[in-house]
Amino acid sequence: MLSVPHPFTYESVTPGPIDPTGAVRTPDTSPVEKLSATSAAGAIPREKTVLIVDDDEALRTTAGLILESQGFKVLMAPNGLEALDMVHRNPQIGAVILDLLMPVMDGEETFRQLRKFWSNIPVIMISGFRFAEIAQRFPTPAPEAFVQKPFTFESLIGALSRVLA
Repeated sequence: MLSVPHPFTYESVTPGPIDPTGAVRTPDTSPVEKLSATSAAGAIPREKTVLIVDDDEALRTTAGLILESQGFKVLMAPNGLEALDMVHRNPQIGAVILDLLMPVMDGEETFRQLRKFWSNIPVIMISGFRFAEIAQRFPTPAPEAFVQKPFTFESLIGALSRVLA
């Protein structure tokens, strides 16, 4: 692990919106506009449900299989807008694994919205960019961890274990 004076944990490894029902969302039905700080907290244990947000379907599937093999329940979204909608509808989500570059809503804006409405959910940022290239983009509090793509089984599980500890 690289020691840096920033709140990220750095793992060094080599490197209109779609509605799940098929309906086309109009701007007046955007989940971002419907979000509120009073979203239900739910009694479901949060620590075992993880949302993976990445536009790369193969990466989402692979990461999901890795996490499921370790006993996690996995939810997936291909972009930030759908991720926010999923967090709103699934209060049991205990952590978000979030890609930086995606269509519709990127990871940077998604992170801001997560901090605004669900500040208690830890976020692991994943990116093909190096840590030093993206760290300045995030306000305090920054994401709880960073894992560079492509990541290993160990780096993903390790980051998730740390943020849920």
